[in-house]
Amino acid sequence: MNKYLYIILAVLFACSCNNDLEVFEQKDDNGVLIEKYKRNKKDLSKQGEYKKFYPKGQVEELANYKDNLLHGERIMFYENGDTSIVENYQNGQFEGIYKSYHKNNVLEQRGAYVNNAMKGEWKFYYKNKQLRESVIFEDNEENGPFVEYYETGILKAKGTYKTTEVNIDGNKEHGFLELFDEKGELMKTMDCNLGMCITKWKREQEEEQN
Repeated sequence: MNKYLYIILAVLFACSCNNDLEVFEQKDDNGVLIEKYKRNKKDLSKQGEYKKFYPKGQVEELANYKDNLLHGERIMFYENGDTSIVENYQNGQFEGIYKSYHKNNVLEQRGAYVNNAMKGEWKFYYKNKQLRESVIFEDNEENGPFVEYYETGILKAKGTYKTTEVNIDGNKEHGFLELFDEKGELMKTMDCNLGMCITKWKREQEEEQN
């Protein structure tokens, strides 16, 4: 095929595809732009980049759509422009890294989704950037080792969560659990069985050893 004819056909094809889409803008009663995105002319489904705005014009949300479903990265912003949330989607479901932030772009939590469910290690942070908790998730439930810290960075608790098939009350402490005071001194240990814990104070342990 002649290369110039190929170029012409390619341009015509691209124009034909683009003609299926239109730019849609939604404004409030005062004429202020609220949303802007491309949509299919036939079924009005969102396609491609999506923008949502605060009343004063700042971007509130940036996202990407495929056939009216969230697909790819989605970012939400505070009114001052700082990032609030970064999440990822695949065909309308959570998939990939998730991050949320305190104001001033300080990380609040970070983890990942697999098949629309929280999975693996998730970390949570105080506003001073200190790690608050690290815990393992499975199917949106805390299910595995966890460590908690005071805002000062001192260890607060260490143990394991376990879920059951019927888990009405959420996650359950299971196995050996240690709790520490704000000075980092061990306050007590607990032997837990799916949330049912037997407490043994440290001083009782010391008395038994003497």
